[in-house]
Amino acid sequence: MGQVADVLERHSAYFPELKVDPADMRDGVRRASRWLSVRAFGELLVRVADEQHLVELAAQVKLALSIVTHVRADSQHLFPVPHAIEREEAMHLAEWTLGARQRRIHPGKASRWRLPSLRRRGR
Repeated sequence: MGQVADVLERHSAYFPELKVDPADMRDGVRRASRWLSVRAFGELLVRVADEQHLVELAAQVKLALSIVTHVRADSQHLFPVPHAIEREEAMHLAEWTLGARQRRIHPGKASRWRLPSLRRRGR
């Protein structure tokens, strides 16, 4: 494209039927190049966003698991925790949901995320 623009610029008399400005052609090539730069920046932004999404999600899953573990430990205390049964029942669905997520991500490790039945303990 640059060579065509150079020829049109140097030998415009040979191409009187062409009403093309060689400088406009060069500007168009520069604009096209800038769009590639915008694309590269967009791809970098997508990569960074994906990584940050995973970092944030992992932090929240870790926090959620620590809360579930804390509530599960209520039955291990020497003295009952106030509202222990209600706490366990309230957390039951959330714990099951976290377990289902783990079963989707790590199918071989599913057994460790099974919920104990609330009925088994006489509740």
